[in-house]
Amino acid sequence: MPYKKPLCVQSLILGIAAVAGSLPTLGIAGIVCGIVGIVMARKYRFTNRTKAGFILSLIGLILGVVIPVVFIVIIVVGTQSYQELMASLIDE
Repeated sequence: MPYKKPLCVQSLILGIAAVAGSLPTLGIAGIVCGIVGIVMARKYRFTNRTKAGFILSLIGLILGVVIPVVFIVIIVVGTQSYQELMASLIDE
């Protein structure tokens, strides 16, 4: 007997993919899978799988936005620290 609400399962799978794919792809997979998973989860709103898919997709979307910002901040701070270190070594 096939499952009657396949979008529930798809939203759960996309939510898991959004959370798992956020870090290795610098957030791109998290944003894409998160948005698609949220749209699918909103169609069948009141099942347990859909709630889990919605929550995971939302977490993946948030991680997909936050992770690139964190990486950019780390790169900027690291670059400034490196430049200050090199300037102090040259001055000595």
